[in-house]
Amino acid sequence: MKTFKFLMPFMLAVLALASCNTDDLRNDIDELKNRVESLEAQVASINENMNALRVLIDGNKTISSYTYDETTGTYKLTLSDGSEITLTQGKTGSVNYPSIGIDENGNWTVNGESLGQPAVGQNGATPEFRIEEGTNYWQVKFGAGEWQYVVNSNGDKVQATTETINNGDQFFKSVEVKDGYLVVVLNDENSQTLKMPIVDGLTCEIITEGVSGFDGNVLFVAAGATVKLNVNISGDNSIVTAPNGWIATLSEPVDGKAELSLTAPVSASASTFTRATADNTKDVVVQANKGINWAVDKIQVEIGDGEQGDDGDADEVTSYYEKYNNGETFEIAGVQINNQLYPDAIYVEGNVDLTSDNTIYFVKPGQDIKLNYVSTSSNLGNTIIIGDNSSQKSSFVINGQYIKLKEVDAENKSLFLCYNVEITANQANYSMINYGHMKKVIFDKCVFKLNPTQPFYSNGSSKPEQIDRYIDEFVISNSVLDFAGCTKSFFVADGLAYPQFGIILKNNIFYSSGEDYITRLFSLKLSTASFTMENNTFYKVTSATNAYFFSAKLSSVIAKNNIFYSEKFTANNLILKASTSDSKFDFTGVACQVENNVGVKGEFASGSETKTSIWQVFYGGSKPDGCTEITNLKVGESPFDVVDVQSLTFKPKAEYSGYGATIK
Repeated sequence: MKTFKFLMPFMLAVLALASCNTDDLRNDIDELKNRVESLEAQVASINENMNALRVLIDGNKTISSYTYDETTGTYKLTLSDGSEITLTQGKTGSVNYPSIGIDENGNWTVNGESLGQPAVGQNGATPEFRIEEGTNYWQVKFGAGEWQYVVNSNGDKVQATTETINNGDQFFKSVEVKDGYLVVVLNDENSQTLKMPIVDGLTCEIITEGVSGFDGNVLFVAAGATVKLNVNISGDNSIVTAPNGWIATLSEPVDGKAELSLTAPVSASASTFTRATADNTKDVVVQANKGINWAVDKIQVEIGDGEQGDDGDADEVTSYYEKYNNGETFEIAGVQINNQLYPDAIYVEGNVDLTSDNTIYFVKPGQDIKLNYVSTSSNLGNTIIIGDNSSQKSSFVINGQYIKLKEVDAENKSLFLCYNVEITANQANYSMINYGHMKKVIFDKCVFKLNPTQPFYSNGSSKPEQIDRYIDEFVISNSVLDFAGCTKSFFVADGLAYPQFGIILKNNIFYSSGEDYITRLFSLKLSTASFTMENNTFYKVTSATNAYFFSAKLSSVIAKNNIFYSEKFTANNLILKASTSDSKFDFTGVACQVENNVGVKGEFASGSETKTSIWQVFYGGSKPDGCTEITNLKVGESPFDVVDVQSLTFKPKAEYSGYGATIK
């Protein structure tokens, strides 16, 4: 019994000791498990943060809403396209995060060392991190590439956990919401700052997935051919710009989606880039704004191998009316058309009255047709006039009173579109006037035969207060306007104070088959206007000091790849002039892209003196940032290699390839 009594305390002591060792072992295992789980969480967090950085750098989305978790330091961001991302600053702890940055060449850096991979631009890549099992070394890779070790400035591998922690697991130096922006300061030696606006309903994203000719870096398009890409876009307004000789148009967004149409120059010499060239002059840029905030995306383009196109028509259409009746959807001038969107249509073979809203008029070619607009008719909204055969221009005469444009109802802006038609304006009065909210007024692939004594569009009223009337975009594209014999000095004249009147002229020939014609194309003396003119040829249609465009204020101006030629000179020729007392615009907040325009100097008599006329963008030589003055050739020089007015051939010299219009 004594022996037994002796053994019991001993066994209890052994069991107690064993229990203590087991608890320690369990604690060690739990601690190791928690540490591994923590490291896995940190890896997931850094990769989520890299995805968030990718969005911040791209700049084509905005933040619609966000929530913030103070405990974890995590922002949950809802983006303008509806997707969600998380961004975590983290707190000082026991993990050595790599310091991420971007060098002066736009490449990613880790711990101050360049990885040689672009962070910005169309080719920007997103790094992925992991911790190597068994060593705890950080590793990084791009896409399908191989994992490589993260090193410090001495070239030594960097562990995720060490005995001494310097920077801890704070991935960003700071993250905060300030003045309507999410502001992120990177934890690198330069403390680089990235910002993203917090604004609902603003996005811009060009979709390249599955697009033929896109090699992941550059979109290659055959000379003269047209390609179309989808764009996720939302905002108040949108702008698209393209390189020398290229024509880019963006359709009206529907449910946040639009179509970007890109037409390459017909001459491959207009593109002088190679695949190795990293030049932003290859960029097609799409921008959308909401208030002062902008979302921007871009894609690089080059002329590649393939069949040459024909003014953007991939296939000839024998009858649009037949396609319409077959239930097909087709696009004209960026506008989607089918019998669901526009259920009312008329096939025009003879004279017809324009009396109905929401109607498409398919005009048969080869007919002498009068489109009658009678004074008893209601104002027209959502009216489309289409030349039925794409290879033949249909013709019509605007007859009777001028066409009155107006929105369909108080809630909806309207569209007025003329396509593939020859328009004769011979009535005693002007041809068109606006009485409401117009989304777009479009003339695409049209020929204008103008009334020599009347402007095409006019409103003689003059009210200095802003009125409830808009024209978001007045577009003329791929068209020909002959001003021979014209004596009226305006093409469009409106005396009302529009808060927005957008003018877009792309790939047109403005010419006079007779004497030089001096005109103010758009006179909007009380309005705020935006002007875009790209790849237009002006032949013997000049502005003198009247200026082509005349308005009270400017919101934006784009003028690229235009040719200005005249043979008669009376003074300097201007593109834009303000209706203010000093004839100069206030350029505060005005976006300006003016480049690659060429004109010709000329001589004129001023009293007993002979003076030299030049082409200028703005009156008095004033200009905002982003504006390059027009190249003025010497007196007697010409930018053209071949001119044949009868066939409308205005071929520029080789050094100006890509300038002017390309219309067949």
